[in-house]
Amino acid sequence: MPINTKFKEWLESDSYKHFVFDEGQTTMTTFIKVQKNDDFDYLFSRTYYSGSHIERDDFLSFCGMYCKKDGQIYCAYNHFKRLFPEIDENKGQYQMADEVQRYTSGKVGYVVLNNPDIYSTLRPISEQAEKKLNEYNECYVKGEATDNFFAGVYADSLEYESNYQFKGWNEENLLEYILNPGQFIDDEAERYLEEHLDDILLDLRKLESLKEHLAEIENDKTSSLHRIKAIKKAVEDSGAQTVKVTIFKNGLEFSFKTATDTLRRIHSIYSRWDIPAAERREYENLFKYDSYRPEEVREIMYRGHKIYSAEPYEHVQTEGLNQIM
Repeated sequence: MPINTKFKEWLESDSYKHFVFDEGQTTMTTFIKVQKNDDFDYLFSRTYYSGSHIERDDFLSFCGMYCKKDGQIYCAYNHFKRLFPEIDENKGQYQMADEVQRYTSGKVGYVVLNNPDIYSTLRPISEQAEKKLNEYNECYVKGEATDNFFAGVYADSLEYESNYQFKGWNEENLLEYILNPGQFIDDEAERYLEEHLDDILLDLRKLESLKEHLAEIENDKTSSLHRIKAIKKAVEDSGAQTVKVTIFKNGLEFSFKTATDTLRRIHSIYSRWDIPAAERREYENLFKYDSYRPEEVREIMYRGHKIYSAEPYEHVQTEGLNQIM
């Protein structure tokens, strides 16, 4: 009988006698099965290189959990693959934790989005949540809106995302999840929804504020953010390391070469230090030590091709940009 079949029969049997795998040349691996409960056996092993299959003062290594319900070994981490390549090893605890995080978060989000009467921005929130909302609106929302704008995220695409965080496994809940993952996810989601209603309502308020600020940026075509984004995209799409830039500044038009590092950054000003020394001196004779702004960039050329052009206009103070500089 093939050794894989013998080992599988040993796993499925009610016998708790040890199983010995003789690898030859005095190498033996002994497996021991210990009943955890009616549904699980815990597996332990030890490899010997002296021709023995058991010795005094042994230290046994945990090598997996055998689930009698589905006949799978969990949390084995390839302990059996070398000796029994045909034996299926199911998921480990880290992969299962990722599943819980992903599916529970998705379940919470689904419930919130599909129950607007319960999870509404019109519902009152606690005084503590109001303070957090005020802090968010004063300190963070403009910066987050700007980040989303440059990442190509649009206000109407933003949806609620749960802040659920799985707290990890203990001896009991890991076995519960293996036996019934669907029920475990449902219970986790229900518990989070019950215990974090105020947090969810706060998140919805913050999302509403973020969408409003992002929509303002999208609709304000006079904002320099639109030019910064267009210049950044034009340079990145071209793959250029050096370009020729024409600016209109203080009533003067001036062209110069520059490295593209400064043009790729999300800043409200561009550094003159990326301009070659000779042209930088010409620039400084005209404009002193002042940097140039996205609004002043009239044209960008690369290898004789125009990759960006715009009409200059008066500088518009851009809120939110200072928070990411």
